[in-house]
Amino acid sequence: MIKTGEKTGKMESILEKLSIFYNKEVENIVNNLSQIIEPLLLVILGIGVAILVFSVFMPIYNLAGSI
Repeated sequence: MIKTGEKTGKMESILEKLSIFYNKEVENIVNNLSQIIEPLLLVILGIGVAILVFSVFMPIYNLAGSI
């Protein structure tokens, strides 16, 4: 496209169109990554909360069982 812009003398408009195209590509990639990362973060946080709850309640059950 740059060669075409050089030949026709419309380098500025060609580069502007290229920048718009690649900006949209980057936005799409970022949106896709965020859609993938959000559920993974929820699962990781859920596992962390489950471990925390388990570590709090297990000593209580052990004490109640030994009485």
